Amino acid sequence: MCRGKHVDFLMLLFTLCPLLAFYCARRCAMAQTFDQDLTIHESTTALAAGFGEMKWSTVYYFSKNGMKTSSSDGKDNITWLDKGKTIIIDNNEKTYTEVSIGQLQEQIKRGAASMEESYKAMGEAVEQMKVDVTENQKELDEMKAKQARGEREQLETTVEQLTAETQEIQKQLDEIDKKLSEKMGKNQRKKLEATQEKLGYELADKQAQINEIEQQLPNLKSKEELEGVKKELTARIEDTQKSIEAGKENMDQLSRFASYTVTREGPGERIAGYATEKYLIKGPMGMEMTLWVAPDLKIPETCYDVLKARTPQYPMFDMAKIYDEVRKVKAFPVKSVFTMRVANVEARATTLVGSVIRGPIPASTFEVPAGYRLRPSSLR
Repeated sequence: MCRGKHVDFLMLLFTLCPLLAFYCARRCAMAQTFDQDLTIHESTTALAAGFGEMKWSTVYYFSKNGMKTSSSDGKDNITWLDKGKTIIIDNNEKTYTEVSIGQLQEQIKRGAASMEESYKAMGEAVEQMKVDVTENQKELDEMKAKQARGEREQLETTVEQLTAETQEIQKQLDEIDKKLSEKMGKNQRKKLEATQEKLGYELADKQAQINEIEQQLPNLKSKEELEGVKKELTARIEDTQKSIEAGKENMDQLSRFASYTVTREGPGERIAGYATEKYLIKGPMGMEMTLWVAPDLKIPETCYDVLKARTPQYPMFDMAKIYDEVRKVKAFPVKSVFTMRVANVEARATTLVGSVIRGPIPASTFEVPAGYRLRPSSLR
């Protein structure tokens, strides 16, 4: 996964995760019968390398069957559990979009499938690197064997020997030619001519051997050249091995991405008029979420089961398992501090509830303002 994707993923997580515990609690709160409606004001400060500091505030409204979030960026979100739909309002553009919970779920599933494809591609890349290492090692072994045999040096020595032998044969042939130019008996001449023919064959044979070897020499490397190739292959193998180990580590971290632990750290500070207890949730890749929860604001166990059933589960980021861990807290979160590091980029977000107000919420709060234009959803 490249750095850009890492950063995008990190920004998504550090935006969502600090609110996850709140979202769990508040969505669960909608499932119970309210004695009074709730209005909750909170603020968030986030910081990530390369992005600077970001701040925003959110107001949450809860009634028996509905929930509304109103953000300082001009975006509102109304969710009706009994109707199974969500209305997304853009107050800046004066538009709204209606989507079903099923459509949102399908989008999440498509995102999960895309991430799993990336995970698969990473695995295939690691396997290809293993093949490359095997081939490079084989080539390195051949280089070492050739270097040990000194093939080029041996052949060059053979050429020198054959050249010396051809020179000696040529010398004998020259002497025979000289004698044949002189007067001699018939038998003596015949004997010299036979010797001349035999030496001619030997000369041609040795010259053919020389030619054959000289054709091989350009394809053979000297010991010095082989040493250079050997060093290059060794470095290539070492680099590829490092890449394989890094790939395995990344895959291992991603495959364990949904492994979390919850630890109670004791009493916490008083927040928004409520006594709190402090919890620490830890996950892989340096993810930590510290929660301050108000025991007087209990969360029904069954609500977590409902949320978990609606959440996709996949190897790289199983959000359902996060719900399993958050449910162990069994109280309403009034503060969270989230930190995480991906691709050497660290993100930190602090969310704090400023007030919890109990009292009736006007029905108009859960309605789209008059004059807003309906914008078709891009989800199908």
